[in-house]
Amino acid sequence: VGLQATLWEDAKSDPLRNSDLQQAFHSKFDSLVGGIPLNGPINTGTGEIGSAQADFQAAVEEFRKRHWVGTLWTASVAPTWNSQSGNIDSLSTSGFTAWSTFAYAFDGPFLNDTGRFQALGQLRYRQGEMVVDPNDTKRIAKQDSLLAAARLRAGSPDFNGFAEAGYLWLWDGLNGNGHAYRASMGLERRIAENVWFVLSGGEQFGDAQDTNEFFALGTFRIGTSDKPQYSPP
Repeated sequence: VGLQATLWEDAKSDPLRNSDLQQAFHSKFDSLVGGIPLNGPINTGTGEIGSAQADFQAAVEEFRKRHWVGTLWTASVAPTWNSQSGNIDSLSTSGFTAWSTFAYAFDGPFLNDTGRFQALGQLRYRQGEMVVDPNDTKRIAKQDSLLAAARLRAGSPDFNGFAEAGYLWLWDGLNGNGHAYRASMGLERRIAENVWFVLSGGEQFGDAQDTNEFFALGTFRIGTSDKPQYSPP
């Protein structure tokens, strides 16, 4: 359970303030407002309203292609609960996580109409994280950590790649205080509507990490809702 807030967003990235979308909306619907009845059903599927809605929806799709990455700043916080017995009635608070992310989308497009570059930076503080030694389940630590990380994304809405690196500080971990570095690269491919496959690999190393083995991870990212559709009131 957590809370996230958008502290700032560039007007180009915000569909409510994007000047191209505003112009597309007013050019299609301003002349039709007087003809919309105050009572009774409104046929939005055919006629002038239906045609205007289809044209504006095309402008919305163009906005999504050109602004699939944006420039914005967010802040988030989430408390953590832990149950040492595994039962829900034994849940107790065990710290929290707070993080802030800034993303910058470079002016484009690059290579094609939808190619974009985006740089991201994040600071994350986690307090009271419970960690267990994989070689000795009775050895437990309650550590605090601070992560500073950066990522570069490049590509299109359907296929893009990323490279990222981070520096991690640890306090009161399994090995006491220490630090570690993380680096990884990956690819993201949309394989169906609202379904993406992400493949990444990297390594963590430093005195806060027992092993320096390379890791690879494949995940699916799934959206649970349809695309929002514009519908005149």
